[in-house]
Amino acid sequence: MSKTPRRQASATVRRLGPLSTAICLLTGRPSGSNRAYTLGSLDRDKRRGLSLADTVPTAMPPRRGRSWLSFEGRRPIALVTAGPRSHAQSWELRQVLIEQGAEERLPALLESVSRTAAARGAKRVFLRLVRDDPAVEHARQSGFFPCFQETLYRGTPLRQTDGSRGSLKKKEARHDYDLFRLYNATTPADVRSTVGMTFDAWRASAERLPGRSTEFVMESADQVIGWVRYVRRSSTGALSAVFHPSAKEGLVSAIEFALRRLSGASTVYCLVPEFQVALGRALADYHFDAVCEFEVLVGTAVIPAEQKVRTKATAAST
Repeated sequence: MSKTPRRQASATVRRLGPLSTAICLLTGRPSGSNRAYTLGSLDRDKRRGLSLADTVPTAMPPRRGRSWLSFEGRRPIALVTAGPRSHAQSWELRQVLIEQGAEERLPALLESVSRTAAARGAKRVFLRLVRDDPAVEHARQSGFFPCFQETLYRGTPLRQTDGSRGSLKKKEARHDYDLFRLYNATTPADVRSTVGMTFDAWRASAERLPGRSTEFVMESADQVIGWVRYVRRSSTGALSAVFHPSAKEGLVSAIEFALRRLSGASTVYCLVPEFQVALGRALADYHFDAVCEFEVLVGTAVIPAEQKVRTKATAAST
């Protein structure tokens, strides 16, 4: 692949603002579905990407995020949307719309995302793509590197709503540092070095689930050995869990408890990182099926040297 198309693509990247929004309203947004996945968009049957009406507010103050467009002439052929996860230190791609065959536009778009994220205090930017998506290779060209793989499991809840929560306790703020220790004990060092080695970095990288989620922890000898979270939105439920390898029985009981609490849902999803083998096996025992594999990539948010100089000059003159 020649370098010329990439220089042209870079020159046509614009942040979504009043002018580019007006162009989209006249010519339409890029065709295709949203190729970026977040915890709130795992339902493949319902996810159709953000509409232009959803994207326009991200052209305003960046609390919700920002959007960027890549044009071919005056026609938009690629659009990405990104914003903070749990804290400004960690951003994520929420929308990646690229017309078929135009994946070479992605590196320039991701570079714009990284620059803006860094200017807003971010250290890292996450991108989740289907494992065999051609966009994975193009993301790597822009400095996004594979961090780990995930498998999406889909199943149904338990219809019996009765049953004790056993030794599970409602998660409280005082458990946060204990959960950070659990994260350190259950996550490989190479993953932690990218996702976050410190408490603040780990907390900033945590993904939020849309809707009101419920969290429980399991303790043993005054230490947290497990955590489970579930949330229901309409007819869909989502489940997340992290348990110490020595707490397999606790993991099974926590999954059963959550599936009973999600009894009103028709479908339940659970995203399992490759290093949480026991969780995947436990879900299979409850007749969950693996339906999709993802690649999680992480890019370092860096402010270019020339931008740093401009920022310092501006600060000195004020």
